[in-house]
Order: sequence, then structure tokens, then C-alpha cells
Amino acid sequence: MVKSNLPGWKSVAEFTALAVGIADAVIYYCQLQTMRQALAVDQRAWVGAKSFVIMNQPLEANKPIQIGLDYWNFGKTPALDVSGYVQPNFVTSESKLDFSKWGEPLEAQRSVMFPGSSNHLLITVPQDLPGYPPVSGSQGIPEPVFSELANGKSFIYIYGNLGYEDVFGVHHWTHFCLRYSFPSNGFVYCDTFNNVDEELR
Repeated sequence: MVKSNLPGWKSVAEFTALAVGIADAVIYYCQLQTMRQALAVDQRAWVGAKSFVIMNQPLEANKPIQIGLDYWNFGKTPALDVSGYVQPNFVTSESKLDFSKWGEPLEAQRSVMFPGSSNHLLITVPQDLPGYPPVSGSQGIPEPVFSELANGKSFIYIYGNLGYEDVFGVHHWTHFCLRYSFPSNGFVYCDTFNNVDEELR
């Protein structure tokens, strides 16, 4: 008489089906998480500097330089608790730019930026330059210093930080650094410090 092995095979089949079901569930969960992350990256706010301009052309010695920064939300959802900090720095050819002096965005300047909207920061040089007295009347950058800037022996750098949160509750930041170029009458990006956080959620 042949003994049936069906119960054993049934148990193996049930175990195999359970294992396949668990594997499918894990794969589905991983795919779902990947899709959620991709959606967040696609839909989140992206805030960054768009343009730097000299507001009071032409540039002249003994005349303050007013620099305007426009920064935008390039993303698809609102940016929350947006704040910006910008610092000018006067750098001679013998010195290096020191990013340790840049600070955190000011709490008092928190705002909301909707997709496609912009904010504006305005600074005055040399009033906002470290070591320079406040500008009053027609005072500005004195002639010897201005000539060094025009001849490329000294430089004016603008650098800072934009901080914000996306609608998914994740904090983000954008660092920027630019140098004013007299020959091109505009700003060029620095070789360093232009970066964003690595949080992609």
C-alpha cells in the first residue's frame, strides 16, 4: 500500500506561497517608498538665488554700491519659514575668503514663498562691509580702494544662506557665493560654497 505524501507537499506549497507573498509585499513597499521619495523631490520647494544686480549704476569712487539679490522658489509647492542672510566681504588679492563669518538666516524675516514667487535682499557697500564705518551722504568706497577693485587687485564678494522648509516638513538650505567682476560689470559664481543640502525627501 502506497502512503500519500499530499499533506507534506501541501505544507511546502503553503510555505512557498507565504514566502512569495512576503517577498512581493517587501518589493511593493520598497517601490512605494521610492515613488513617494521621487514625488517629494519633484513636488517640493526649491529656493535659490536667481540674480545679483548693482542697483545704482554707474559705479564710482566715493559712492556707495547698492547690491540687490533676488531669490525664488523654483519648486512646485510653497516654501515655508523662508529666511535669507547675505554678507558682503572685501577681499584683497593676498587674502582668502572666510566663510566662517556668514550667519544663520534671521528669525524676524521668516516668510512663505509660493511657487514662482520671489523675495529681495538689498545691501549697501561699504556700509555692510566688516570694518567699514556706516555710509552717510555721498561717502562710499575711497579712491585708492576703488581703483584696486577696478584693476582686479581687490574684490567684493557676496555670500550667504537661504533657509526654508518644504510642505513635507523637511528643512532645506542653499548656500551662495558670488564675486563682482568689473570687466563684465556683473557677478560671477565662486569656485566654492555654492551648494544645497543633500536631503532629497
